[in-house]
Amino acid sequence: MAKIKYDCQKCGKEADFETEKEKQLLLDDAAICPVTYIVECPHCGTQNSVTPVQ
Repeated sequence: MAKIKYDCQKCGKEADFETEKEKQLLLDDAAICPVTYIVECPHCGTQNSVTPVQ
């Protein structure tokens, strides 16, 4: 599993989430087709769309 850090678009606090292994494999092709995750901020509950950059 890979931990991905992001800043919440609403409250601005840093949070992180773990990706599943299958999704992690897709990150090798991130330059060709980026993977976007919808994650909920643990601080304020806002849904963020996060596209991991390597």
